Amino acid sequence: MDSDHNLETELRKISKIINEAFTKLQSGDVPNLNDLENTVKIFCRDLSKASPEASRRIKPLVATLIQNLDDLEKEIKSGQDRLTGKKTT
Repeated sequence: MDSDHNLETELRKISKIINEAFTKLQSGDVPNLNDLENTVKIFCRDLSKASPEASRRIKPLVATLIQNLDDLEKEIKSGQDRLTGKKTT
């Protein structure tokens, strides 16, 4: 159960970083994503060590997290496009 708690804690940290980044982008500011990569690495490491049951329980949350990361990437690229007048791919 402690493993589940650690995974959920890391997911909350990542979600908070993503949500704060969206808020910053929507207000025209540059988000601080310095902690994102390391937090994701920690989460992935913990997930790889988790029990199969814990992994199954958290799978839908991971799918949502991945979608949120993809959406954040699109929003960042869209913001870059608006700033530069260019289309990034």
